[in-house]
Amino acid sequence: MDPNDDSLDLVRRCLDGSEAAQRELVRRYAGLCVRVASRILGGASRSYVEDAVQEAFYAVFAKLNQWRGENLAAWIGTIAARRAMDLRRRLRRSSAEKTGMEGDDPPAAPRSITPMDLTDLRDAIEKARSRMTERQQRILDALLEGKTKEQIARELAVSPRMIYYELDAIRRLLNDFVGSIADPDDGERL
Repeated sequence: MDPNDDSLDLVRRCLDGSEAAQRELVRRYAGLCVRVASRILGGASRSYVEDAVQEAFYAVFAKLNQWRGENLAAWIGTIAARRAMDLRRRLRRSSAEKTGMEGDDPPAAPRSITPMDLTDLRDAIEKARSRMTERQQRILDALLEGKTKEQIARELAVSPRMIYYELDAIRRLLNDFVGSIADPDDGERL
């Protein structure tokens, strides 16, 4: 253990009930927990990251007496990672339940698309494209060419994370325009 590391003393004071020590522990390791949770939760909203961090600190304080005196940052980071993974699983499960894609049930067969539907669909996609930035249009075109997100990031000289953000914006635009096309009989989206 590093002689300049006061983790053992900080943990002891936390276990003795010192609120100042507990605030100091959170201050020191909140950034680490946010980085870990953000990486695991990917594009999830900031509020989900904050939820994961809060759950992590609840667990840290509940298990602080189990810490074995080794690297405190690694121990707290591991707890934060586990809480973020748990939250990611819950979010995916919730999303699957909302879309009806949970369990082993196969997805419903798609309804048949008429030539009129295709015309409406093309029009909706063109309207969505008109609202996209030039970069978003280039990303969409590259995806339609079969390129990977990493290849697109290299070609556009941006980070892969930026491609994920742009894809999220593209999906929202497409959902806004394409999702408005529905069968008048049953209200299903294409």
